[in-house]
Amino acid sequence: MLAGALTSPPATSAELLPPDLAASLDALDVRTRRLLMGKLQGERRSKRRGRSVEFDDYRQYAPGDDPRHIDWNALARLDRLFIKLFQEEEDLSLQIVLDASPSMNAGSGRANKLLFAARLAAAVAYLGLAHNNRVSLAVLSPRGVRLCQPLRGKRNTERLLRWLLDSAFEGIGATPQLPPSPTPTATPTATPARAPQPPLAQTSPSAPEGFSDALTRLARATRGRGVVAVISDLLVPPLDPPGYAAGLAALRHAGGDPTGQDVYVLHTLCPEELDPGRPAPSPAPGDPAHPAAAPATPQLSGDLRLLDCELGRATEITVTPELLRRYQMRVQEFVARAGSWCRARDIAHTLIRTDASLAEVALRSLVRLGMLA
Repeated sequence: MLAGALTSPPATSAELLPPDLAASLDALDVRTRRLLMGKLQGERRSKRRGRSVEFDDYRQYAPGDDPRHIDWNALARLDRLFIKLFQEEEDLSLQIVLDASPSMNAGSGRANKLLFAARLAAAVAYLGLAHNNRVSLAVLSPRGVRLCQPLRGKRNTERLLRWLLDSAFEGIGATPQLPPSPTPTATPTATPARAPQPPLAQTSPSAPEGFSDALTRLARATRGRGVVAVISDLLVPPLDPPGYAAGLAALRHAGGDPTGQDVYVLHTLCPEELDPGRPAPSPAPGDPAHPAAAPATPQLSGDLRLLDCELGRATEITVTPELLRRYQMRVQEFVARAGSWCRARDIAHTLIRTDASLAEVALRSLVRLGMLA
């Protein structure tokens, strides 16, 4: 696994979603590629004709039409009956799934995957709340699935951010344990285990289960159509066939409707994973991810003992330039396969580097992906 694990999570909602970032998002909205029908009216205009407040067009009256929508002024002018048509504002159900598995706690400073992913989840959730859509969150970790009850309206932003702070960073700062080594070797920092905390505005966590099984269970509980954003590194064993396949496929076809869900996979990887031969900078003082006296992530070289933080297995390897070159090729293939798999199933996919600014991700990457507009 990689060094640079987060040891000091953000303490306030302002650290998770800075006010200046929230202000920069106000002009955006979450969009869908499919027609939606919600239980309550939000701010989403659809092409479906309905009875709302936004006038759209006229058509000639036909027997059976509601006489309340007759335009009497048009009748007086033209001596013909016309019906007013309105553009219906439909409700968007937005579900955000945050992967908080051990492999997500990698990367230095603000580029830590778990920290970045939680901030991205906060930004997308804020957009949904700001436009009066139903927003729900799910945090997937080795301890199970934590669910935040659906919320609506900008007034619930602080409540949702506090829930995310409590649920995404459980146990950060605990002392990690490596399996015993037969010989003294260099050991990168391991991902800390997390201790459970009392739930806040949520259901009780489920029993521990795999990433794909957790997605499948969420899919079974999904009703109607909507948008699902999955924020994950997709480092789910096995790699072939991909361990995330069954869960993402279940989400795509969830809801009991032939059109299913509009699923966006935000594939989140840190610089150390994409280029482990390059030293990562030390986190700056004042950064929420800045632990006291934290060194820069070392360049990987020589004889090392690495811990698979998902499976708990240790492996002793000798890192050479050739090994790093082959590793980078494997990472590129891994990302490309994930993208191809998703596109073949009408699931949107994009790679997000955690050393990018959140504003850049929201304003460029997600707009280009079609998730925001």
